[in-house]
Amino acid sequence: MIRSSGGRESAAETWGQEAEWCEYSGVVDGVRAGVRVVPDPDNFRVSSWHNRDYGLMVANPFGRAAMKRGERSVVAVRKGETFRLGFRMVLSAGMDP
Repeated sequence: MIRSSGGRESAAETWGQEAEWCEYSGVVDGVRAGVRVVPDPDNFRVSSWHNRDYGLMVANPFGRAAMKRGERSVVAVRKGETFRLGFRMVLSAGMDP
């Protein structure tokens, strides 16, 4: 099962949508397991999600044009400047993620 912080479920509902996090969960050998990806709220923009039912889950703050959510993303980083993006993964087993 795919679920987002916005309450959407499935790849079709979450693809291209902005969300604070997305997760995959399911039952493996009788035990519920999951992985949640959480982009850092300090990133320059909320991430849109590129999710597929075959297991792909990508938090993408750049792909607005590809996901039909706005203009093409351009981020200029000058020599000597630092540009950082942060992401966390939360793994769970034996409970809902």
